[in-house]
Amino acid sequence: MVTSPWMLATTVGLIAVHGVLAYYVYRLQTRLSPDRFEGTDPDELVQPDEGVAVCPECGAANELGYRFCRSCVGPLPGAVTFQRDSSNPLGRFTQ
Repeated sequence: MVTSPWMLATTVGLIAVHGVLAYYVYRLQTRLSPDRFEGTDPDELVQPDEGVAVCPECGAANELGYRFCRSCVGPLPGAVTFQRDSSNPLGRFTQ
């Protein structure tokens, strides 16, 4: 039996750390699992409204004009990029 307070605190702390790590590993495995999207036919997916860019990485809906997904920070298709032009020090927007 644990009789000293520091041993009790250490035991409780180790159990809490173990629980947090187990939860983190579980979330990481479910997020990266390939069978997460198994059985999903792309033709049956709900099409988003116009003015919405769908992330190819996670499927999250994002507003147009953004370069990266708000959910997974992956690059969005058709995003506006900023390139330097030697004749214009401010650069220009390109597709």
